[in-house]
Amino acid sequence: MARHIDKITVDKIMDAANVVDVIGDFFDLRKRGVEYVCLCPFHEDKTLGNFSINPNKGIYKCFACGAGGNAVDFLMNYKGSQLSYPDALRYLAKKYSISIPEDDDDQQQRWANVKPAKPRAIIETKKQLLIMPRDMVTLTMGRQPKDERLLPLMDQCGSRRLNYFIDWLRSLPWATHQRKMLEDVLWLYCVGRFQHRVVFWQIDEQGQPHGGKLMAYYPPGGKFGKRVREGLDSKPGWLHNQDGIRQLLDLEHYGYQPTLFGLHLLNRYPKADINIVESEKTALLMTIFQCDIEHHLWMACGGLEHLKVESLRPLIESGRRVWVWPDKDGVEKWREKVSHLLSDTFSIYVGFFDRYWIEADGKKADIADIQLRLLCHPETDRQAKADYEARMKGKAKDIPPKPADVLPEEWAEHQAIMRAIHEWKLEHAEDEPFLDPIELQDPRVREWREKLRQAYNFNKQKNNEQQRREPQV
Repeated sequence: MARHIDKITVDKIMDAANVVDVIGDFFDLRKRGVEYVCLCPFHEDKTLGNFSINPNKGIYKCFACGAGGNAVDFLMNYKGSQLSYPDALRYLAKKYSISIPEDDDDQQQRWANVKPAKPRAIIETKKQLLIMPRDMVTLTMGRQPKDERLLPLMDQCGSRRLNYFIDWLRSLPWATHQRKMLEDVLWLYCVGRFQHRVVFWQIDEQGQPHGGKLMAYYPPGGKFGKRVREGLDSKPGWLHNQDGIRQLLDLEHYGYQPTLFGLHLLNRYPKADINIVESEKTALLMTIFQCDIEHHLWMACGGLEHLKVESLRPLIESGRRVWVWPDKDGVEKWREKVSHLLSDTFSIYVGFFDRYWIEADGKKADIADIQLRLLCHPETDRQAKADYEARMKGKAKDIPPKPADVLPEEWAEHQAIMRAIHEWKLEHAEDEPFLDPIELQDPRVREWREKLRQAYNFNKQKNNEQQRREPQV
């Protein structure tokens, strides 16, 4: 007989079980308001909407055939005779990595015959999902793995090797609080090294590493901090394709399902809004710039082709606000892509181009390129703001730049005031995300914000009085 699962473990499993996540392993779901819908699997359903899933209540209900219940009920009804109540609990425990008391050999054999559902993308391709060992992540980050089979790879992945990308990050003129944040960000995002290349690990929301993206960067010089664009390192590679690792993993029958860079931090920061950019470099830079990962979590999709419902499903199911930050030359393509994401929580933001972008940034610039320019050459911000004001007033774009006479102290104060302005805007316009992360911790911001609010209210009152005095035409 199988051992009894204690009530504490049952409660833990039931708390972790997400009915949307469980049913979504078997069927494609569409969001309608706060609920999700699909065709009912318990009868020949042809009407989308009869079968409704409520994530807040943790239940599903078919208004045609009457089927309903929680995640456990769904598994028992859908699997039929394959799963009893204890087996359904064990299924969920394995899915959410919850340990339960060991069963006897008979029960373990029964459980071995019930395999967890594969992700939909893998079902379509009829391939097995590539899951990298966790020790691979540890190894590339300079720590000795527990798996002794990986020890011969330590010379290739060791922390003693130079890594131009990490060296470049450390060379930037960060503020004190940003420099303190840098090493934490590298560790949180599991940025590793393999030979001379950097490893951007793609780890899902359950903490499973799907693969390591390899990218090469130029050494110190004119292109320091830029990706290598010629030679063997011009295209990104993957760690599982490297000699020694491929033989170790036996990859003949494996497919690869990419995931968002930084997705593993989703559950770690449950109150954070999500910001999606294209490159991993941009996600890291913006995290350091903002120093506010508790409320602003940056992720990278690695390319517009990966910005699709399947890869974004964990974000859609979380119901969080998601901001998409395109590159300068891809605004329209990204805007069209966002419009097809089947979720009203996704918004594209391009206002920073109108406000801060200048010709010197180039057509392929993104939000991190602009922030780097402002960090390394703060005097150009005056030119950008003057250009923006000129465009708003209908004047010519070609205006002469102002002299570079901004001292570091003045620049810090200017950035703090700009942040206060943006915070005030956020309070009055929820559709505009936070933009200026520099000097985030400055205690003077509240004082300046209050002064700005008072000035705004005074000007608003003055304008209203003037309008009342003007004769009606």
